[in-house]
Amino acid sequence: MAWLDDIGLGQLADAISSYFARKTEAGGSLSWSGTNLTLNSVAGGSLGSVNLDSGLATDGQAAHSLSLENSSLVLKSVSGATLSTVSLAALISGAVSDGVGSINYGRYLDINGKTLTLRDQHNNVLDSVTLP
Repeated sequence: MAWLDDIGLGQLADAISSYFARKTEAGGSLSWSGTNLTLNSVAGGSLGSVNLDSGLATDGQAAHSLSLENSSLVLKSVSGATLSTVSLAALISGAVSDGVGSINYGRYLDINGKTLTLRDQHNNVLDSVTLP
């Protein structure tokens, strides 16, 4: 059986404390105030904070909803402001006026990211537009 003397016990305590954080050093929670994100310790003090003001969109800039209004797709912000409007009639008319025959009328509209694409019955691209 092995025994630890005072020096061995001190070395064991140092080794253990190097693997585990103290309550004042361990992250316990995140808090949000205005545009500041703060990491709080388990003991309750602040370990650090970052201001996210320059990286966040305002309510007027952040896209919130996409709706169909009077044959147009309308992208609105969180505050309700219109960010972009795309006329489906103009999109289809543009595809037809570009020389697409009447047999190749717009049949499908799909969205991929910010790009709306009008396709014919053969899945050929007739026209596309990218929303801002």
